Amino acid sequence: MNGGHAKRRRAARLLLACGVGLSLLLAVRAADAKPRAPVLLRARITGTDPVAGTADIEIQARARIKARTVAVRCQLPQGATVVPGTGQWTQTARGRVHTMRVILPPQRGTLVVKAELRGDGVRTGAIVGLALPRRGGAPAAPKKTPRIIRTSKGEKLRLHK
Repeated sequence: MNGGHAKRRRAARLLLACGVGLSLLLAVRAADAKPRAPVLLRARITGTDPVAGTADIEIQARARIKARTVAVRCQLPQGATVVPGTGQWTQTARGRVHTMRVILPPQRGTLVVKAELRGDGVRTGAIVGLALPRRGGAPAAPKKTPRIIRTSKGEKLRLHK
């Protein structure tokens, strides 16, 4: 009789532990399921040419919900323009990607990329900004002269830090 009672207690503890573990798992999963934007939108600079004053830009837009079309628009800062004939859509392992070459503005600016989903009862989107460098590239840091000190014997020592 004692063996059956111990087995029932062990089974009850196991059932309780499983129930607690399952409820914790569901709570963690619910906390992880944050609302996300309906469009995955990324923009990045893939390369720059400081001599020509241009930058290569890659834009990726992918719908996370069912939509008929994904429309992408770019607003360039004042003084920046797209190099004619460089904008094209390509299919990569990451999805459809738009690449283009932009003539950089004389001063820093932000490229604003907007993606909009359109479909049956759906009209939503996302906005992303990309900081563009200025046309001349980053200004060169002034060259620091090494600090020189003299010892008690009159020797000159150069400090590198």
